[in-house]
Amino acid sequence: MMTLFAYAALALFTAAYAYCGVVLYRRTGDVSVPLGLALIYYWTFAGAWFFIGDSALGFQGYRIGLGYYYLMEKMFPFIMNGNYLLSLGAYALFALAMLAMLLLLVPNEPRRMPGPVRLDHRYMLVGGALCMLFSIVAASPLLQEAWRAGEPFYTVLRQDTSYMSTLRAWADRGAALCFVLGYAILLGSGDARSFFDDRARNWQRAAYPACMLVLGLYLSLLGDRHTLFSVLILVMIYLLDRFRRRGLRLALMPVLVIVVLLAFGGWVRGFSPQGVKAAVDRSPFKLECIAHVPRQQEGFVRKAGNTLLGNEMFAAHFSMFGIIERDVPVEQWISLRYVGCLVGICREDGLPTPSVYDHYAQAARLTPGQGYTIHHASGWYLNFGWSGVVLGGAFLGAVWGCMMRARARIKERSRARILVLMLPYLFVSYFPALLRSGPESYWGVAIEGILMPMTVIFLASTLNWPWRRMGLHTSTA
Repeated sequence: MMTLFAYAALALFTAAYAYCGVVLYRRTGDVSVPLGLALIYYWTFAGAWFFIGDSALGFQGYRIGLGYYYLMEKMFPFIMNGNYLLSLGAYALFALAMLAMLLLLVPNEPRRMPGPVRLDHRYMLVGGALCMLFSIVAASPLLQEAWRAGEPFYTVLRQDTSYMSTLRAWADRGAALCFVLGYAILLGSGDARSFFDDRARNWQRAAYPACMLVLGLYLSLLGDRHTLFSVLILVMIYLLDRFRRRGLRLALMPVLVIVVLLAFGGWVRGFSPQGVKAAVDRSPFKLECIAHVPRQQEGFVRKAGNTLLGNEMFAAHFSMFGIIERDVPVEQWISLRYVGCLVGICREDGLPTPSVYDHYAQAARLTPGQGYTIHHASGWYLNFGWSGVVLGGAFLGAVWGCMMRARARIKERSRARILVLMLPYLFVSYFPALLRSGPESYWGVAIEGILMPMTVIFLASTLNWPWRRMGLHTSTA
């Protein structure tokens, strides 16, 4: 009975969610709206469709490739009970508050199309090369350490918490923005619907795919797939929203290249130069309810299903259930204190303030030394309780809605027009990171999601460097 009720409530909410998405898309005609709502739904509710049925059938989902069972031992047993239904209700409150703010703020008027901004691809290519060079230099000591120890590069780099790790991550994102976004802008050049007026030479058209490939191989060895994925979302939004059906053809090349690189990155993520491989654990699960589930997927159907039904939709999804089930206490303003610590303000005892994720992992008694995620709504709950769930959804909707509203009313010759035009694209492309962390992730939105790409675009569209002396001047034909 509980299973039927859960499915009925989920289906009813999904229908309402989809209806609001259609209304918002009809208002704006903006592809970033349905894509953004789809990303939110994936990390919030998609896992519920599989878990509810799987738990009712005695966890037989491994037969179609579901592989989230190992999380039950590292986190907590996932149980279909009242607390799980309560967690779904909390996510619904979060999403409804967000949708209410969007419906309130997003204007029902056609978007304006101010004049395009001139962009020089040479700055994009040179800037991306410099960023990648900086990343290689910064990572080289750790890569050498991993090589000598025979450990995977990803394992050693992940343990680095120094400021250089942050700078390296920013450089990787800057390189990805320069190469991938620059290539997308080039593909749309010459179209009246483009935000940019650019005239690229043949060598630039050939340089972009080559640079993307080199960067992708480098990031694959580092085990960093999220950088390419978030930039891919930005590129798809820009091409599909600006060029519609033509955008599908334009997006084919960058999408194909990055998807192959993402798959390659998953394969080499555990690469070890000395061939050191961890022993494959084939022992039964210790939890009685999943003792029958094999640890390793075997057979084509199970392996293919495991690839398609990744665990991304489960780890963050169950965080609210874990908070309620294990009575994780609310820690008022913990995210704000954490951001204050990042900028140099620490607690009176001199110890750094933990993030909301650290608080969740410790209080929920998760297995230490593992990597987990916390849903954005769960982070707001741990800051302000149940009111934080509504506040978090409303804040997300307000930020997104204000960006859409500002773009609809941009002036024709405003100097900030390209910033305002790109803001919704940039914000939505950062959703994968935003939805898997607490309120402190808005710091990342501001720095990595908005400031960095706009700096790249600003420099490439305003600087006037004497390229003619280098024989690299752009043809005006």
